[in-house]
Amino acid sequence: MPAKATPGGVGFVPGNIDIHEIEGVLSQLPGVESVRIVVDADRRITEIHGLANPSRPPKQIIRDIESSLMAGWGIRVDHKKIGIAQVRDEPEQERQASFERRLKIKKVDLSVTGLTSEAEVELELEDKVYLGRAAGGASSGNNRRLVAMATLGAVEAFLRSKISLVLDELIVTTISGRKVVIVSVSALSPVGEEVLVGSALVDAAESEAIARATMDSINRRIAMFKNSA
Repeated sequence: MPAKATPGGVGFVPGNIDIHEIEGVLSQLPGVESVRIVVDADRRITEIHGLANPSRPPKQIIRDIESSLMAGWGIRVDHKKIGIAQVRDEPEQERQASFERRLKIKKVDLSVTGLTSEAEVELELEDKVYLGRAAGGASSGNNRRLVAMATLGAVEAFLRSKISLVLDELIVTTISGRKVVIVSVSALSPVGEEVLVGSALVDAAESEAIARATMDSINRRIAMFKNSA
């Protein structure tokens, strides 16, 4: 289960709670596209910025964020600090075309030989396959990271650009009785660094959920990265 806040006033986020983890989970709420949490030097929430689609009213999304913070981490927040911006909903035809142009996960494989593990991930787009591999020590924690790194390697093979994708953190936790993977990725380019967060429910194999969470972190930025190649 996520770490719970200890008493510290409204909006206080203890140091043992990862803010990126909270952002990733809140981004999975219905109608929510992404969430960014801003804290001050004392780790008190000063602002929560949410990006949402028009499927649900902003007031309902704000209530959902408040409830999730309290239920998941014991964090109370003033609803006035939560801002929701809604983006135009794409017509169905445009949305379907955008989905069809998106990289899809074709294969996720993790093999262990002695003390070494190797992860291999294949992504597919328009009948072209892009392969990523990563190898390292066969610990359970490192196996998870290898799958995410192989996924990023496959994306870099597709981009063929100066963009470098670095795995910052990978967390497997439980929210409302469901196992969730949360991934934080840094996208490095000549113009700077951008931190991206994605998440996915573990429905079957954990390695597949890790690949999906990794793709969730960068899917909305891939087109921009490709154009900057």
